[in-house]
Amino acid sequence: MNRLRIVLPAVLFFLLGLFRAPLAGQSYLIRTYTENDGLASSTIHDLAQTPDGRIWFATRAGVSVYDGTRWTTYSAPNGFPTLTINELAVDANGSLWAWGDNPHPTLARFRDGKWEPQTAPMESEAALYPAGFVVTGPPGRETAVLGTQFTGVFLYRNGAWSRLRKADGLASDGVHGLAADGETIYAATNGGLSIIRDGAVDNSLNAAHPILRQGIVGIVAEKTTAGRRLWLAGRSWLARWEGGKLQVLSENLITYTDITHPHLAMSPDGTGGVYFGNPNAVFHWRAANREVESLDRSSGLIAEGMTAVLLDREMNIWIASLRGLSKISGQRFANFRKVQGLLEDEVTAILQLKDGRLVFGHNIGLTFFDGRSFRTLSFANRSKAQLTENRILDMIEDADGVIWAAASNSGLARISPDGAIRWFGREAGLIGQVSSVADAGNGRLWVSSNQGLLLYAGGKFEPAPDASLANRYIRKIGRTRDGRIFITSASGGVSVKERGVWTRFSSSDNPSANNGYAAADDGRGHLLVGTLAGLYEAKEGRLLPFALPGLHIERPVYLILREPGGALWFGTDNGAVRWDGQAARAYTIKQGFAGLEVNRAAGLVDGSGRVWIGTSAGVSRYQPEFDFAPDRIPPPIVSIERIEAGGAWNAADKPLHLAARQNNLEFEFRAVTFVDEAAVRYRYRMEGYDSRWSDPRTAGEG
Repeated sequence: MNRLRIVLPAVLFFLLGLFRAPLAGQSYLIRTYTENDGLASSTIHDLAQTPDGRIWFATRAGVSVYDGTRWTTYSAPNGFPTLTINELAVDANGSLWAWGDNPHPTLARFRDGKWEPQTAPMESEAALYPAGFVVTGPPGRETAVLGTQFTGVFLYRNGAWSRLRKADGLASDGVHGLAADGETIYAATNGGLSIIRDGAVDNSLNAAHPILRQGIVGIVAEKTTAGRRLWLAGRSWLARWEGGKLQVLSENLITYTDITHPHLAMSPDGTGGVYFGNPNAVFHWRAANREVESLDRSSGLIAEGMTAVLLDREMNIWIASLRGLSKISGQRFANFRKVQGLLEDEVTAILQLKDGRLVFGHNIGLTFFDGRSFRTLSFANRSKAQLTENRILDMIEDADGVIWAAASNSGLARISPDGAIRWFGREAGLIGQVSSVADAGNGRLWVSSNQGLLLYAGGKFEPAPDASLANRYIRKIGRTRDGRIFITSASGGVSVKERGVWTRFSSSDNPSANNGYAAADDGRGHLLVGTLAGLYEAKEGRLLPFALPGLHIERPVYLILREPGGALWFGTDNGAVRWDGQAARAYTIKQGFAGLEVNRAAGLVDGSGRVWIGTSAGVSRYQPEFDFAPDRIPPPIVSIERIEAGGAWNAADKPLHLAARQNNLEFEFRAVTFVDEAAVRYRYRMEGYDSRWSDPRTAGEG
């Protein structure tokens, strides 16, 4: 809780800077939490978010709540009535309910800052194995519903308990999860889906859809603009019920359900997909590619599996486990590194082969990626002490499926489809650090180095026909999307060949602008050049700073990449900038980007239109469905909790009358956000007293 000591009674707050198997594993922007951060226990059974924005955690040592700044725990004997809490649910009025069972089964409700135990359940059913918990009904008529693994469904209303079992029409006494839509309850059971309305049970969907009768081990309801969506999972299948239709999404899953962990926790991801898993594994079905991907420790999670999962109001995904808590703060970039299967973390160049595989260049070799698994090719005869000797600076594939790789001081590598490598260096007439390679047509190659430009044809390297390009440190040779050949150099600006004529563009007043790395046409008539001085335009023989409203880059630009839809990416020494023609958005490691510096040949739009960018610490794949517009993420929830005046604390929602000399006030307030807790800043102003806002302060600073 934050405290602010001021004089006079009215305060306003303004927060700054926040209004903003399966496939191969990947990593995301993830933060983890344990008992050392404030949890009552790292063994977490369930979690829920209340309307005030705070997130609650049911653990084996009490209930913990987190507001982004402070953790609070309610545990026996001075908090929740039992030690172990298994299930949490929020009712229509925003109140939190919880079920615990150690030492005795207990249902309790949190209201007005304290836990209120409810009537104890039937003694004969003391040994319950909870499997789902929801609270339905309007305020004053709530019904708490508990699913159990072996003994059906228990319902609590107005102090009385009742039960539904198979003999009462339930599809099975074995329940694996509950979901609710208003006062309608959906029970996932071993025998299929049971729909409970007004105490009556409807199993008709099981007859219409035989796959349901195989048993349902996971269920979650999602509210959409079109109505209600129900996600369902079996031991080997995933489906969704929407608009009166059941759509089976996958029928060949391995979910690792077993006797010890028979249920699957589930949560929508906010973009049409769903997370599901248990303490053995975590999975994510993405709507964008209709594939199931796995997440584990190599992805950044604190554990291999999960016990519960939650999508919060700010689109963060919280994954609870028996080993702690993981928060996925951003999925706009899926990142791949050595821990996922790359030969090494740094990715220096990217190529897509005709067969669809991606090739990632490194300092010591190559990684081949088919979308599901990685295969590496190490330059074993090159020592790690000579990293710059082998660094792959550029790659192309020729008509025969041969990869040609510019490998700095090691020369040019010819890599045949069977993985055999032949090196071309000084003995072949290739002198200097080989920096780039490009198709020159008719079976020929352009090969550039810090000694100039060579043409490879008929097994021989010869100087380029144009003498003006000789003896120049060339960094990159390539083609723009509109067909022009370009060459960037370390000191000579950029040279462009159009209609058989070379034209050189340079800056007369900024030498750093002549230190070029990349060039591309923007599709709007501009030839853009990435330089050490920033983003420039090649125009009328000159390099001129390029800027549009919202787009102005003065830091080094190493890569320029154009999406099929026209958006441009600029790789820099600190992340990347995406320009959609209207606005620019910068991405760094704080937004989930893999690394700091982007490498100049490490950008690619693959055959499916996905953007890949290689960095000094891994390769990032852009996932636009998770790149939420700023207005999609709600602002933090700010509230004044109480006010101290005259030595006494007063409720913030009630009138406060002060004596003439009672002008020292202390405000206790809360600003709840989980986008980036460490980035929370606030300012305050005394209405009618202060003429300006205060300087920014960090959360928790009084």
